[in-house]
Amino acid sequence: MATYRQRGKKKTWDYRVYDKNKNVIASGSGFRTKKEAIERKKQLGSVFASKQTLFERWQEWYDLVIEPSNLDELTKLKYRSRGKIIKSYLSYKPAIHLTHTEYQRFIRDYAENVTKNLMTCINSDIKKVIKFVKRDGFLIKDFTEGVVIFGKLYKKSSEDKYIKSIEDYNRLSDYLKSIMMIL
Repeated sequence: MATYRQRGKKKTWDYRVYDKNKNVIASGSGFRTKKEAIERKKQLGSVFASKQTLFERWQEWYDLVIEPSNLDELTKLKYRSRGKIIKSYLSYKPAIHLTHTEYQRFIRDYAENVTKNLMTCINSDIKKVIKFVKRDGFLIKDFTEGVVIFGKLYKKSSEDKYIKSIEDYNRLSDYLKSIMMIL
């Protein structure tokens, strides 16, 4: 819902867009006429009233931004694997209905089994998707704002850190020689 009103000494117009809970989600002011205010509100775009899930928006962002880019295939594979996580855990309701609390709960629960680095990457991807959607003029709350990232710290076991025997050294040496032959 939107309202228009005339205000101030200079009799300028403004508009406000409200969500279902009557919270202001967009506004603009300083228009000389009511018609200018209405036109600006139309240019702003529609309220994000789509039933698209976060994953569907992520897929659109991936197809338009990441896939045609010059990124390495391995990097694109990492994006796709994070997309599968988004699809598995955040596709149960439309993106506009996701709340900060639900998102923080997802971060907390999923981070029990993965590294903090992966959780940071997932959060970053979702922030990029929200910005992508906002650039199209849709109004969606940034539920990632203020989220606290959790996750395990990546630690190698002591067996993986050191070469303990001549056999390990020879195996590593052979592997490196085989790589050098390919190059």
